[in-house]
Amino acid sequence: MFRQVDQEFLYNARQDGSEDGATCLMGLVLNGRLTVANLGDSIATVVRNNGSWEQLNTIHEPDRPDEKWRISQANGWVLKNRVNGELSVSRAFGDKEMKSLIICEPECRTIQMEQDHHLLILASDGIHRSYT
Repeated sequence: MFRQVDQEFLYNARQDGSEDGATCLMGLVLNGRLTVANLGDSIATVVRNNGSWEQLNTIHEPDRPDEKWRISQANGWVLKNRVNGELSVSRAFGDKEMKSLIICEPECRTIQMEQDHHLLILASDGIHRSYT
């Protein structure tokens, strides 16, 4: 599904000359289980009734060792935590000029929903970075 969205995004970007990209974070609850899929720099957090919380995913920063290695294997580089010194995420839709380095494969995590799970927060980097 993510690959199809990326192809549509790139098609539309070529039509209007856009070089933009987009991140994605989604949660799916099915049969008592929560699956979170992330592409980029948003954060999923589950909050319990007692106020404790757990972050469910990691963000796709270029300086993350596995992402840095993948980028270098694709003949890119990371400078000041940016792909080729420009882009601050290592996975996203679009970004056609860097498509060989920026992939659209999400990381997914599934957890069993529990009685004390009170709230699921899906937050962009603009929200979660201002509170951490």
